[in-house]
Amino acid sequence: MKKWQAIYEYLIGLIHNNIIKDGECLPSENNLKVKFKCSVQPIRKAYFKLKEDKLITSLQGKGYIPYKESTNVLLSFSELFPNAISKYKYLGKISLTKDLKIKTNFLYENFVHKIIVKRFIDNELFIYQISYISDYLLKTIIDIDLINKKGLMHFFNNCLKYKINYSVKQIITLKKEDIKDWNNNIFVNEDNLILDKGMLFTLTQDLVEYRESYYKFKNFKWSFIEYYK
Repeated sequence: MKKWQAIYEYLIGLIHNNIIKDGECLPSENNLKVKFKCSVQPIRKAYFKLKEDKLITSLQGKGYIPYKESTNVLLSFSELFPNAISKYKYLGKISLTKDLKIKTNFLYENFVHKIIVKRFIDNELFIYQISYISDYLLKTIIDIDLINKKGLMHFFNNCLKYKINYSVKQIITLKKEDIKDWNNNIFVNEDNLILDKGMLFTLTQDLVEYRESYYKFKNFKWSFIEYYK
């Protein structure tokens, strides 16, 4: 491991483990020079990479602090819909075929864990979701009882090697007849659906989960705030 990478992972650990509190600065260049017995170049490269990854921001005359953003907050489904019920079914650890690697973007893993989720609001199926979860990033086995009790995001927050950071989404419309991954007993009276494709990443930009969430047209609403920078 190169020196700047070791410094980068050290700083990631300080952020991930909440050692740096709100408003506190990360270690100075001088402190890191002493700790890692190195010149200033690898330190600046590590800090540059953290800024590039939008994990830190700089305070003029003070140093670097963990980045805080009040918009586009990544919330769990239960936080958005506290009265909803989610039923999770674990389908096991599966091998990644070439086609599945391309589909899910798990290009450098051989196995993933597959989970089916049915989310209900007022006893009506609201979302049907297929999730593929990294095997490499888990530090414990899949506990489906815990997931059914606390939710998938709770499991991720407590059972991954690294902290969750952000998600990437693509939202499209499609005909139900074109869906090959599940049978036609889901959303029986619907001909067209909304598909929300999502990828969840850690602080270290490793892919944790690829998911496909299917909605009825009438149940889908997308609201957000856009800021000019």
